[in-house]
Amino acid sequence: MKREDFIWTVGFQGNTAVVDKRARRKYGKLTADELIEKGLYRAAFCACLYDEDAQATQRLISRYNAEHDASYSSADELKRLLGVDSLPEDVSKVRLL
Repeated sequence: MKREDFIWTVGFQGNTAVVDKRARRKYGKLTADELIEKGLYRAAFCACLYDEDAQATQRLISRYNAEHDASYSSADELKRLLGVDSLPEDVSKVRLL
């Protein structure tokens, strides 16, 4: 699965990832930090997971906590908050919507 597809996946249907085509086109090439700056936390977190970037994940947690008066401290907590698991291995198709 491509990075841009994972970041903008809105759901799954069997082995098909359903991707937000408009958001992918507009923001697909942005780094995790650029997505954080735009306040696109779910997409930024997906980018951190895909890139395996622990430092960017910590920056995301800090920024989210500061903006939302929260006290999250780990990637696992963000996974639950944002509804993201990890990079799925069984996705063989991508459907753009």
